[in-house]
Amino acid sequence: MKSILTINVRRMLGGLVLFLACSSSALAVDRCAGLYSPGNPYQCYNTTTNTEGNCTWMGWYMANTVFHYSLPSWGNAGTWAGSAASANFPVSMTPGVDTIGVSSTLSTNGHVVWVLKVNGAQVYVREMQWGVQGWQDRWRNTADFNRGFIYPKAAWPRPVASWLYPYSPWGWNYNQWITLSGYYLYAPLVVDLTTPTGSTYTVQGSQLSYGYNSVSMYVTLNGRGTWSLRALWSNGQRSDPFYFTVK
Repeated sequence: MKSILTINVRRMLGGLVLFLACSSSALAVDRCAGLYSPGNPYQCYNTTTNTEGNCTWMGWYMANTVFHYSLPSWGNAGTWAGSAASANFPVSMTPGVDTIGVSSTLSTNGHVVWVLKVNGAQVYVREMQWGVQGWQDRWRNTADFNRGFIYPKAAWPRPVASWLYPYSPWGWNYNQWITLSGYYLYAPLVVDLTTPTGSTYTVQGSQLSYGYNSVSMYVTLNGRGTWSLRALWSNGQRSDPFYFTVK
């Protein structure tokens, strides 16, 4: 699908800059391209192109406007997903409306956008670009955001894994049902199972059956020793690891 580009600009510099370069927090300002964002830790003005626009400035501005809290200063755009995860923000490869898409490939310093709509393999985003005046709304491919999408902390409750039945299942070479109990264990979620050798595989779809504060899994546990599992929401919220022994 061809990108549909709507550009809000004050001046055009002979065409759009094709390679984005979203810079970090040097020379932070509260105002950029007619927008006011008090406390914004990112710079806006590009002295080389004489333009106002920076993807990190816009990302911080939109998060402050919609999430209603001030994000930390996470530096260059390409580092945002890792910094967000370290700060316990949910980060998922699944896009959502009112999330921050993060790419490490759209420019040397990466690129961030604010997601306005999701349509299959594309997202409609609001973004600024370093060296381009103002902001723009456009369609982009979801795959461009290889670092994922940052969700607000309060988007969904975090799953809690408390108990497994049977607590010590048998190590058999065929499928068996095991049931994880806890809190916020309802669809849609997936469960990552990690074997004693460190291999991880995902249990999902028809392999899961939901009960009251529980999820049952139809799985093969074919190795004895200590296993672990984690319940995950599609937006990246996940439980702490739950460890159990396979006999």
